[in-house]
Amino acid sequence: TSDLKLTDLQYKTSKIGDLAIKAGNINSAKYNVNAVLSGMGNNVVIDGYYNPLDTAHALDFTADIKTLQFSSLESFTSGHLRKSSGFITGNFKIDGNTADPKIDGKLNFLEARTNVKFLNQTLYMQNESISFSKTGLHFNSFHIRDTLNNMATVEGDVKMHQFKDIHFDMQVRSEKFLVLNTTAI
Repeated sequence: TSDLKLTDLQYKTSKIGDLAIKAGNINSAKYNVNAVLSGMGNNVVIDGYYNPLDTAHALDFTADIKTLQFSSLESFTSGHLRKSSGFITGNFKIDGNTADPKIDGKLNFLEARTNVKFLNQTLYMQNESISFSKTGLHFNSFHIRDTLNNMATVEGDVKMHQFKDIHFDMQVRSEKFLVLNTTAI
């Protein structure tokens, strides 16, 4: 059994909180992992096991995102998102093999706001969800508001296999929606 505790974890400029990881092996082939991210308004628990000898079912994890500050993710986007606020919540089941894991769950954006650098546009998601499945992402009446409070609705799927071979089958509807906020030509 191994325990790892990191306090006041920060990546670049994003303060993330405290990370506690407990790992151990049930037998010579199965490794349990429990990871908890807490503090800085974050509360995420990942729990499950990895079995490298079971090639068909090597992974069996659950991820419970009780609250994750949207701002905690900014540095991981290499500066593409900035001035973020609000929360992300969700639950995921990750299982199957390492070459093609099955991910099922839902990611929720609550009072989430971020500025997308290359658009110079602030986007707002009040209470929106994206569903994840083995075939990709699903948007069901996903509402986004722009800086001027105009709304766009996204419907459809981003289909993929092993996080590649990506196909978009989506519709975006809006009366008025500010996509680019720039005067540069």
